[in-house]
Amino acid sequence: MGNNKKRKRKSSEAVSLGVGGTLAAIEQSKVPAVAMTISEEDSDGGSPVAYDMPGDGPKSLPEQEWTGVLSNPAKKRRKIPKKDSSKYPSITRSSNSRLQWSIKVSDLRDLVLYILGDGVSPQWVSVRQHVAIRRVVVLMVSGLEQEMFDKISTLDADVDSTNQKPCEAKLKENKELKTTKNGPLSGKTSISDSDDIHPMELSKDALQDPLKPLADIFPHVWPVLAPGDDRYSHMRSPITAMLMSPLPKSKEEKSTREKMDGGIPDWQDRPVSVSQLLATVEQLRENDFAIHPALLDSEDEKRAEAVRRRAIRDPSYGEWIDSRVSSIKKPEALGPEELPKDATAGRKILAIDCEMCKTSIGELALTRIGVVNWDGDVVMDELVKPDLPIVDYLTAYSGIDAEMLKPVQTRLTDIQSRLLDICDDDTIIIGHSLNADFAAIGITHPYIIDTSILYPHPRGPPLKSGLKWLTQKYLAREIQKGHGSTGHSPVEDARACLDLVKQKCRKGLQWGTRETTTESIFKRIGRCIPPTKYANRVFTDDGRLGAVVDWGRPEKGVGAAARVCIGCEDDDGVVEGIKRALSGDADGQHVPAGGVDFVWGRLQELGFAQGWYKPPEREGVTDQLGPEEVDRNGNDRKESDTQPHDPEHVSKILTQTVRRIVKIYESLPPCTAFMVYSGSSDPREMSRLQGMHQQFKREYQIKKWDELSVQWTDVEEQQLREATKRARRGLGMVVVK
Repeated sequence: MGNNKKRKRKSSEAVSLGVGGTLAAIEQSKVPAVAMTISEEDSDGGSPVAYDMPGDGPKSLPEQEWTGVLSNPAKKRRKIPKKDSSKYPSITRSSNSRLQWSIKVSDLRDLVLYILGDGVSPQWVSVRQHVAIRRVVVLMVSGLEQEMFDKISTLDADVDSTNQKPCEAKLKENKELKTTKNGPLSGKTSISDSDDIHPMELSKDALQDPLKPLADIFPHVWPVLAPGDDRYSHMRSPITAMLMSPLPKSKEEKSTREKMDGGIPDWQDRPVSVSQLLATVEQLRENDFAIHPALLDSEDEKRAEAVRRRAIRDPSYGEWIDSRVSSIKKPEALGPEELPKDATAGRKILAIDCEMCKTSIGELALTRIGVVNWDGDVVMDELVKPDLPIVDYLTAYSGIDAEMLKPVQTRLTDIQSRLLDICDDDTIIIGHSLNADFAAIGITHPYIIDTSILYPHPRGPPLKSGLKWLTQKYLAREIQKGHGSTGHSPVEDARACLDLVKQKCRKGLQWGTRETTTESIFKRIGRCIPPTKYANRVFTDDGRLGAVVDWGRPEKGVGAAARVCIGCEDDDGVVEGIKRALSGDADGQHVPAGGVDFVWGRLQELGFAQGWYKPPEREGVTDQLGPEEVDRNGNDRKESDTQPHDPEHVSKILTQTVRRIVKIYESLPPCTAFMVYSGSSDPREMSRLQGMHQQFKREYQIKKWDELSVQWTDVEEQQLREATKRARRGLGMVVVK
């Protein structure tokens, strides 16, 4: 066999098909795979049998007959490998990583995108068999801080020999021990820079009793930096940093370096008519508008809308009133290069803004309304007396107090009647976050232009840019100067909305949108279809599904883009909600059968026990911030309780919180990534100093230096920067069950 000569086929071995056989073979090759003959062994292990067509009975397979083998189109899901198998997924500390700075909350988010979506491989951890990780659960635990895991822990304070309670003086001393001789303003601590970057291995011997169960789950605890800017003493929301992801860019987009709006040298105006700016039904639903019946096609949609309306507005305020529009007038269709003859397109334009107060049932009621036309002329500017008792006039925003409403006779029904009279089939209503105004008025209209939709927040929904910020950026003028004293003017705000819409008509549809560089993580993973062999739901073509489990009504805020939202009243409810999101409902009505692929949940009782935040008084609080504002931890922005809290009570709540974390971990199915992060550290000192700074800026404009109640110098500025740095120091833990 040393030579490479090919053996010639003997003439007796040649297969002669002939003309008829050749044509038959050609025709056979054109038959679809499902129609080709399938060979298989019979149940008795005898000779092969064949099926010419699906549904035909078996027959003997003659020799030298063409056969096609059909594989099962429904691939079987791969079995979960054994724990000690090399095919079992894992997330471990990378031995090759060279960290130069602390990981951020966004790094945890990118790890989720790498596992479930189209993200890139992380450099700070080593992920083995990431495609085999079937689910990801991310749990935010407010109140956890790095000091709890240090050898000198606030929970390990000296114990008083008389009452066996931790001494508050020692707690304070322990925190002071962490500050070096450089002083509190230096930003240096006794923990080395390396320890601030690299994770600490969890060991039961080095942990306090409440934290010891975590050592059985997680190998390390990582320092995780909350989003923010130390230079400007800002800390942004760790919730937004986790649930909002950058928009993936194409190669063309990456190669171009376009600046923000207004700074684009080659910007060309592409005028549009006001009719082209109308919000779609989907946009109205996403922004909690009550949908006008003219926009609904079927009776089923109208019945579902009736349920939504009761959730949007308390029925005790009265029923919704629909404007007198029977059919939808479609905007005039224009060619790609055709310009509108008139910005209004012959439509009647009204801009509306409302001021509200809080009533005895906790809902907002209308107290003032301002309406202007396309030319900016005032159509209506009225004070309104609510029917229910007022518990908070919200004077800082509305400028209204009890004395102003005493002589007022105008009621909500009067305003509704007047609006119905001036709104017809051609009327378009403009405003900012009009869903809140319409809920206070109790009216619906099909033609809506909302400037919070036209000019999306740079970090994407559910955040919304404030009207004041939009007016400063795009109109270069100041509004709401009376905030905190005389309040806002609804006429001024309505005119600002009107001018923003006019500018959009002049510049084009893309004006004011180029800064939007993020999208919801739920939308991004929703575009990624898991491999069939690793799918959690059998025979599904859907992308990855996500869920939010949080206190209150998460669908109003962080869960707006999630497939499933589960509201809870306490941390125990969050634990049960996460279990439900992973297992699914039997009927699949709310949670799809088989569960979801990604779950984000939040435990808050530890943060409340530490006094970092106050428990929310009502559900469904949604942050709508301008980019320059601080979204600290996604909680209600009331001033935190700065009174000292009982360390024994904090230790008790910490023990309960750790038990809940363990309970969630034990309920996870195999091959599930589990991440726990704190979001931030204690923000109270930062909040206090920020409040001082805001008060100083307000008083500085109207008072003399010696009359100021707050002094703000370089000392306070440095203290604020240091407090912001400390507040941003969070932690995180990652493991695969």
